[in-house]
Amino acid sequence: DRMIEMIGEIQLDYAERMRDIKKEHVGSIHVRKCMDYIYEHLQEKMTIEGAAAYLQIHPTYLSKLFSKEVGMPFRQFIIHARVNAAKNMLVYSDFSYLEISLSLGFSSQSAFTSTFRRLTGMTPGKYREAFGDSPAEQI
Repeated sequence: DRMIEMIGEIQLDYAERMRDIKKEHVGSIHVRKCMDYIYEHLQEKMTIEGAAAYLQIHPTYLSKLFSKEVGMPFRQFIIHARVNAAKNMLVYSDFSYLEISLSLGFSSQSAFTSTFRRLTGMTPGKYREAFGDSPAEQI
């Protein structure tokens, strides 16, 4: 239970930081709120329809506005946000790959690994090896 709580805390901290950085280049309030919604719900299955309902606007309008202002479709942004959160967790935690994948809403560890490799060019294990803190650095 404590581990799940810690994962949630790490995700929220990361999400808040990324949300603030990413929103600097966004103009509309709808896209800003949509990005907040995405970062607050990284572990859940999200759809453009669900986000649009949350914002009380039409899904097609949100989809077009989001793509125009962010430079990528809604679904692609979610995947990138999840992989970026995973990078943070790989570097700053010792959570297993399965724990990270499930906490970020991936359907399985293999789906997580495949997506992570496609976007970063390396597996989560190689990423942790390359960028994670070694025991000597933690002293």
